[in-house]
Amino acid sequence: MPRPELMAPSEQDDPELVVDAAEDEKEFQRLMDVLLDEREQYARANIPPESAVWQHGDFIATTMLQWKGGYDDGRLGRWTSADLAEYLLDYFPRKVSVDAETLDAVPECVNAFLAFMQARGSLSGEPLEVLEQALDVLAEEFKTQAQDSSRWGLAKSMFTRMQTENVDPS
Repeated sequence: MPRPELMAPSEQDDPELVVDAAEDEKEFQRLMDVLLDEREQYARANIPPESAVWQHGDFIATTMLQWKGGYDDGRLGRWTSADLAEYLLDYFPRKVSVDAETLDAVPECVNAFLAFMQARGSLSGEPLEVLEQALDVLAEEFKTQAQDSSRWGLAKSMFTRMQTENVDPS
């Protein structure tokens, strides 16, 4: 599928978080670094250390931003229920390889990232409460699809097989 055309920010969107990753990869990476650093500070201040978000949140937030900037509309702060469905039910199962512990943590980490974006004042699209409800509805189907090898892309299939056969992917 072709990448969606970058749309101009709406009134709701944080204009600083709109990027065309294909046209300006350096700016996209810079924005990701800024958001991930701020997310870490937010987690230290607001999320209990025993939470799965401490162990897996940075990785999951990175995949969310990579999808949003590299495969979706480039509006890093704009999230809708449809975005969550596409990220969780299509992109993640096809592209992202994780162990069982990380897979179990994905919904909690996605929720924490969205809460961070809300606290930052950069979440647009749909209200956090609506996104949390969508996440609850999608969680079980997400786990099923992420574990279904028929949904995996070629690279993920090869990587997973190499791991299973104790082959070093490097």
